Amino acid sequence: MAGTPESKEPFLLSDPKNRVVLAYCFIAFAWLAVSEFFWPAPHSLANRVIFVTVTAALVVVLRWLGWSESHRYAAQLHEKHVLADVFFDAAGQGILVVAPDGKMVRANAAVEQMFGYGREELDGRPVEILVPERVLGQHVAHREAFMKSPRSRPMGIGLDLAGRRKDGSEFPLEISLNYVASESGHQLVVCFITDISERVAFERQTRQAETMNTLGSIAAGIAHDLNNPLAIISSRSELMLSLLDVGNPDLRQDLEVLRRNAERASRIATGLLTLAAQRSSERQPVNINELVEASVLLIGGEFRRSNIEVITSLDRNLPPVPGDPTALQRVLMNLVMNARDAMPQGGKLVVTSGPGRDQAGMLQLSVADTGAGIPADVLPKLFNIFFTTKTTGTGLGLWLAYRTLREHNGKIEVESEPGNGTKFTLTLPTASAAGSRAGQ
Repeated sequence: MAGTPESKEPFLLSDPKNRVVLAYCFIAFAWLAVSEFFWPAPHSLANRVIFVTVTAALVVVLRWLGWSESHRYAAQLHEKHVLADVFFDAAGQGILVVAPDGKMVRANAAVEQMFGYGREELDGRPVEILVPERVLGQHVAHREAFMKSPRSRPMGIGLDLAGRRKDGSEFPLEISLNYVASESGHQLVVCFITDISERVAFERQTRQAETMNTLGSIAAGIAHDLNNPLAIISSRSELMLSLLDVGNPDLRQDLEVLRRNAERASRIATGLLTLAAQRSSERQPVNINELVEASVLLIGGEFRRSNIEVITSLDRNLPPVPGDPTALQRVLMNLVMNARDAMPQGGKLVVTSGPGRDQAGMLQLSVADTGAGIPADVLPKLFNIFFTTKTTGTGLGLWLAYRTLREHNGKIEVESEPGNGTKFTLTLPTASAAGSRAGQ
């Protein structure tokens, strides 16, 4: 190492220079012995001259050979270091080297990209900056326990681990730990890190799909069994109301309640059947503007009677979207009817279509009302199945809208503030964008 006196370095035969010195000594003593035996004292001067000349020539040759070997060895060692650095930095998996005290020694480019730090921001800093704050104490204890009894720990052993990016956001990851002890006594831990965000998201979607399929099968059976008795209750209630003497208002009111609740139960059963329906595997080009115009035509009269003004602002240059027109219109009708219910005293309904903001190949359709708005604590629950704020709601409409948009590779978002109305925004890929994805 630099700064270490040469006298303290061990004498190794593997060093070419040391081999040259040994060879020189061996030849010198051998030549002295031979010259003294064959050429006595009278020729000592000549012997020394010959000795010096021959040994000097041999030393030059041997040192030249030793230097050549040393240079070749140094070049090979340098090449190996360069290749190691290339492999380290080019690895697709994150590699992080940590000292026993928890300070990061080296990180490759994958780690920097994964956590959002530059190399100079990681070197020498504690590894805890990459750990979520909620588990900092546990991580320090685990690290100290690991260094007391170091061992290799493979990935995928069932631990739910998370990393913290520079911006504070968290993501799921897997970590493999490998303990390394160098010949010089340095102890290091090499961590192999894998971001499993995509895998976790895929597993979550798979579980949701399985749950929905199971729920759909159960719902189909329940709805099928409920529809017939509900239809009988509803029809008999209407018949009894038609035959009932007007002089019995209490009984008439009870029958009205019975009929309304039978109709509500029937709507729930119908929603469950819709939930159980398999999504269409075939897609066709759908003109979103035509869906809006058809829906406005359907609800126009009812909205006028409710003193609700319908305003449309449609971009006529929008390309079609690949989808199921019936499912998409059902989503749109659900949103406009929810807007009507939010404005019992009248108001404005504004439907707007246009290209996606900062999203190439996407279009957006928004449905905004001037109703009472939605409380902040309710917003996160809106798309949960069976969640409703209406006394006569089923809690299926918005969940089905969310599911339909997801099946169309789109999304539905909501913005609302109590007293300032509500705005739902649908984002869908256009036919050209969907085609480019399919071709990839």
